[in-house]
Amino acid sequence: MAFIWNEHSPQRSLQPVDLPPALNVAVILSQVFSARVLNELPIQPTQWDTLASRVREWRSLLANAQSRNDPLTRTHLNVLTQLMQAILEAHCHGADADADVWLELQPIVKAANDYLQELPMGVRKGLTSRRHSATGSSPSVDG
Repeated sequence: MAFIWNEHSPQRSLQPVDLPPALNVAVILSQVFSARVLNELPIQPTQWDTLASRVREWRSLLANAQSRNDPLTRTHLNVLTQLMQAILEAHCHGADADADVWLELQPIVKAANDYLQELPMGVRKGLTSRRHSATGSSPSVDG
């Protein structure tokens, strides 16, 4: 299950953080926005609203100290969050990203998606949790 925490919660750093589902949503939204722009379709106001809401959620997750327990997922999510934030800010100032910008983002989105594909689907979707062993070996999945 994915956890989204209130940014103003004093317990924020003590609460669990599940980054793979957030990264999964970031990749999907990036793909949807890219496809719309590259196919010369408009991005609807509700889609911009969704992106703004998600960027706030991702920033909150990244601000949580426990997000550092998953550095690779955190790095991918941080990069996509920063890029989507910049695109969102440009949109708010009337300067929507054109197809060239979205084409330049494709390798970054692909890298994040390739990383996600290495994880079990339940982890990507937030249906199971990952645990690292005491030796720091690769993650395993709890059923």
